[in-house]
Amino acid sequence: MRLSSLTACGPGAAAELASKVRALKADAVVWFTESSQPAELAVALADSAESVVGAVTTQGLIGGGGEHSRSLGSASMPGVPYSFSPSPEAERTVALAISGLSGGASLLPWHSPPDGLPDLPEAFWTDHAVAPPEMSPHLLLLAAPPSS
Repeated sequence: MRLSSLTACGPGAAAELASKVRALKADAVVWFTESSQPAELAVALADSAESVVGAVTTQGLIGGGGEHSRSLGSASMPGVPYSFSPSPEAERTVALAISGLSGGASLLPWHSPPDGLPDLPEAFWTDHAVAPPEMSPHLLLLAAPPSS
């Protein structure tokens, strides 16, 4: 398995990232953006790999060889308790491309609600959560702290 950390910024970021992911022949990609228009990224990356998961953040990004943050400004984004004013040129996206998944490796994107366990197929719990140590699967968990 190979992990590649990618980044793109500004107009054309969606096409640039999709091109990079396709060139890597990635099996999966997880992306995060500070863009106020994430739909373009979602559409561009949707068919770039077998599994694609994306999200929007306003807390800064780490990826593509660096830590990226933006200063707060005056325009507000719905659902965000503070405001910021990104310019399209400053909006950055980072992605983790995963290649070389074979030999029984699988991906299962899921969301865990704050008030309970995720709604996963029963086989997941049997195969993964209660597996004995010698059968323990390797898991990659990307977690976000709860917002305050």
